[in-house]
Amino acid sequence: MSPATRRVALLPLLAAGLALSACSKPEVPEHDAPPEPQAAAAQPAELTRAIQQPLDKAHAAQDATAAASASQEAAIGAATQDAAGN
Repeated sequence: MSPATRRVALLPLLAAGLALSACSKPEVPEHDAPPEPQAAAAQPAELTRAIQQPLDKAHAAQDATAAASASQEAAIGAATQDAAGN
């Protein structure tokens, strides 16, 4: 084998060796600080209000539906008694 052929044959090996030596495991920081909680910035009263407001609306809608249902049942009962009484 000629010296030029040896150099050409060694080039891929040399390139692979350089590429592998460049790859290394990343270093772990000594003290990894946990992230700051995002909810800590809001006031507890604001959070309570934000949670409670949709629940209050849902309860009001449920109460209105129950009242309408009771009214409708009373009207049906009254109409049925009038029809049965005649």
